[in-house]
Amino acid sequence: MKNLMNGLLIAFLLSSCGEDTMVDPGINPGTDPMDDKKMGQIGFQITDAPIDNAEVKSCVVTIQEIHVDGQKVEGFQKTSVNLLAYQKGETFDLGTFDVEAKQYSSLELVLDLENDASGTKPGCYVEEQDGQLHALSLASGKITLDKDLGVDEGSKSTFVLDVDLRKSIHAEADNEGNLSYDFVSGTELNAAVRVLQGGKTGIVKGTCQNNTGSSSKIVAYAYHQGQFDSSSELNGKGQSKILFAQAVNSALCDEEGRFELHFLDEGNYDLYFASYEENSNGHLTLKGMFSVGGLLTTTLSPVSVSTSANATATVEVSLMGLLGL
Repeated sequence: MKNLMNGLLIAFLLSSCGEDTMVDPGINPGTDPMDDKKMGQIGFQITDAPIDNAEVKSCVVTIQEIHVDGQKVEGFQKTSVNLLAYQKGETFDLGTFDVEAKQYSSLELVLDLENDASGTKPGCYVEEQDGQLHALSLASGKITLDKDLGVDEGSKSTFVLDVDLRKSIHAEADNEGNLSYDFVSGTELNAAVRVLQGGKTGIVKGTCQNNTGSSSKIVAYAYHQGQFDSSSELNGKGQSKILFAQAVNSALCDEEGRFELHFLDEGNYDLYFASYEENSNGHLTLKGMFSVGGLLTTTLSPVSVSTSANATATVEVSLMGLLGL
């Protein structure tokens, strides 16, 4: 029996020594190797470009999770946002979060389509002025964005998500003119959201003088210089027949002719102005394009403007003629 006990003791000691030799001497027992990661902070804000329907009172999206490079951003809480409340440079703060400091290449917004943050309404919906809600559906349940997101060690990087509701929501009228709403296709919705780095964009503010005698609604569209193609932009693009699909941003001119275009990357832009007629349901229907300049013309030409970071460019525009479609 004594010999047997000695043998078991020797075996135990040998086994223990074998396990000890597998421990990395560079890591202290009880510490997490992940603690050695270089860390930074990433912040997200969200804003909106206007929807072309006066009957829409609010447009709410509920974000369940945020992912960067496929990894869930820890600390984000489910949030519902009425995007129509954040226009003309106003943003809603989605929060700031600790992440590994490195270069990321993709961002995903995971939506809750069924319940908002309070659990009392659909997660994503359009509300009309009379209070009627239209639940929005999306097959994938998420918005996927390819964008370089750099986070430096010990610093904060903030990114603005600019959701263009005009490109994001599809309205369809029945035989009686009543409208129903839904998200556009997943591919179109991904293209309708821009990701911009905070502090590195510019603004265009302007006034347009309507010399045509038309009482229509006027919308200003900003395009990267030379990128406007009337044959495709005025006829509707893709599954949802989106007008002005390649426009970087747009803005409705107010009764005084004033407009603002926010969150434009540095560069050269062409501004085009469209005329819309508003029907009894508040929906805007495209009537034509305005010619600009000092003389009446049958040629559609833009107003050129340049933007730079943290600067505001101003323009004054004379609308001289209405070119029908």
